[in-house]
Amino acid sequence: MLVVPPLAASASVPPAQPQPGVTRTVRGLLDEVGIYTRALTPDEVRLIYEAGPNGKCGPRSQYVTFASYTDPVSRTVIPVGEIIPIQSAMKPSLLPDGTIDLVMGKPTAIMVNLGEEAAQSFTLSFNGVPVQATHVGNNLYVLENFPTANQPPGSISTFECVYASASGTHQLTRNVRFVATSDMDLTITKVRHVNNKGQPVDYGFVEADDYATMSAGVKSTIGSVYPAQLNAFIDGVDIEGASAGRNYKGILADMAAALQKAQLNANPPGSALAVVVGPNMIDRSTQYATITKDYFAYHGLPGVAGISFGPGYPSVVALDGYYWGSAHEIGHVYDLYWGEPEQYMLVKDAPGYTASGAWVNEASVIDAYDFMGIGAYENTRSNWVCTSTYVELLRNMKTDPSDPEIILVNGLIN
Repeated sequence: MLVVPPLAASASVPPAQPQPGVTRTVRGLLDEVGIYTRALTPDEVRLIYEAGPNGKCGPRSQYVTFASYTDPVSRTVIPVGEIIPIQSAMKPSLLPDGTIDLVMGKPTAIMVNLGEEAAQSFTLSFNGVPVQATHVGNNLYVLENFPTANQPPGSISTFECVYASASGTHQLTRNVRFVATSDMDLTITKVRHVNNKGQPVDYGFVEADDYATMSAGVKSTIGSVYPAQLNAFIDGVDIEGASAGRNYKGILADMAAALQKAQLNANPPGSALAVVVGPNMIDRSTQYATITKDYFAYHGLPGVAGISFGPGYPSVVALDGYYWGSAHEIGHVYDLYWGEPEQYMLVKDAPGYTASGAWVNEASVIDAYDFMGIGAYENTRSNWVCTSTYVELLRNMKTDPSDPEIILVNGLIN
């Protein structure tokens, strides 16, 4: 890597001019030469180094970019010269018409990345009505907290941007479609194994501080990447864990107990989803030397971080500390990669599909791996949602009355 001193603020790099009779050579090979208009972040330098012979376009680490809107890096994630309405995934569209689908009521940001050209004037409007976007720096304009709750389901609306720059006047448009989806009524609970003295045995229990962190991680990740409103209930009473048995008998009993709790919290009950947090004391506590297995190892599944039983059974188990595990397993409940190879089996030398978008609740952009791949331990920022995963979930969760795939029946059956 060649490092040069930074240019003065007013300096520029002139175009290269051929010099007659002058030849310069380099001993060795140059591969993937790049010139950057800014200093690379430590993470970006590390990624290039770790890629080794794979090069800058090779496999990426589990954590790539997480940057606030005002960070110069954010401009590298948002496409240039487009209006980008975003809720999590980048440009999801249920139909091949280029219209971006927005979930009603989900936090939404509107972004316009002008690239290298600074705007002399800038206006953004929604269906002809001006809306106020803020220049957050680096020629990126952001409108935060755009309201979507009261838009008519199935309706199509238009964003328009007009800006003037040194090269002239430019106009951008973007059509969006508003989609209603079913709420996610999610109950998070935990399981334990203790003896009659209340002392942990087998896999033990989830300690209070760990449960608080895990519950917050589950709520944050699922609420951000799923195309629906999340209603999360944190249960404070442990499930008395079932004994290990053949054919996942103990795990299924724990999941059934959690689902029973979830049904009491859901409205309607049929919408209930349950997450059981499995103890992971062997890695998270030094106080209990007698604990030698985590929840899944006790049930004969060492090395497993989560489990579900696919569509039709809306209860899953995630090992404590794997914040993205619940989102991944609930994806199987919605038939994502169920009965097929897991996503991380489909991508060579990577833990899943690449995923870019915006974490709207955090006012940040993120560039990572899809949560249906492999998630990192104790890292809420290791994963995100790719467009194909988000669109598939949207197909499964939409409830628009105007949707021709849905038949409404009203009447009495005697």
